[in-house]
Amino acid sequence: MMPEVVVKTLPRIYVDVRDVEIVVKGQTGPRTRALGFHGLGLRWNRDRRYWYGPLTLKNLAILDRWQDVELSREAKQALESFREAAAKREKATRRVMPRRSKVRPEPRKVHENRMKS
Repeated sequence: MMPEVVVKTLPRIYVDVRDVEIVVKGQTGPRTRALGFHGLGLRWNRDRRYWYGPLTLKNLAILDRWQDVELSREAKQALESFREAAAKREKATRRVMPRRSKVRPEPRKVHENRMKS
C-alpha cells in the first residue's frame, strides 16, 4: 500500500509584522469586509496593495484562526509573547481567596477569668 500523501497548498494570505504594525498581503478580496472597517479595522494601502493596522493580540489571534492565512515567524513570536503577557497579567490580577483554617481556637474561659478578679 502507498502511504497517504497530504499536499499542503500555499497560503492565500500572508501576515507580517513591521515594528508595531500588522501587514496583510495576498489574495484578500474575499476577506475585505472582515479585514476592513466592519471587521478588524485595518486600513488599505492603495499604492502598495496591502492591509495594515495595529499589532494587537486580538488581531493576530483572529488572523491565526483563519485557514487560508499564514503568519510570519515574527508574527508567531509576537502572538506568543502577547499570550504570555496576558497570562502573567491574569495571574497578577487574580484575586486570591483566603483559606479558612479547620483548626478552631480554644473556647474562651470567660467564667474562670471573672472568678479570678
